[in-house]
Amino acid sequence: MRALFLIMISLAFIQCKKQVPPFGVEYVSVEKASELIEQNKKMKVIDVRTEEEATEGKLEGAIVIDVRKDDFQDQIDKLKKDDVYLVYCRSGSRSATAVEIMAEKGFDRLYMMEGGYLEWADKMK
Repeated sequence: MRALFLIMISLAFIQCKKQVPPFGVEYVSVEKASELIEQNKKMKVIDVRTEEEATEGKLEGAIVIDVRKDDFQDQIDKLKKDDVYLVYCRSGSRSATAVEIMAEKGFDRLYMMEGGYLEWADKMK
């Protein structure tokens, strides 16, 4: 019984961690992401999926930097830390990892699109 309780508490903490963005990161819906892109023409859009996934469709003007590649951090280091970025992936998991890495590197104007490209394609097309 105690083991079950500890597992439940651990799962609760894991869920909380996913829902609380790192400092400087705001999680936004696809609708809000669309508004932000429209309002801020200088915003950089980063697609952290694979090149193959991006060929199936991506947000207009998005830069593809695969978060699972070994050179992800090197690619991120080439970006200006004071620009505004919207980061997305397929469904939201990889982009959460990407913005966490970016926040740790000093980027403090980050938006992560919840639901990823799947939700974008479903709601915005």
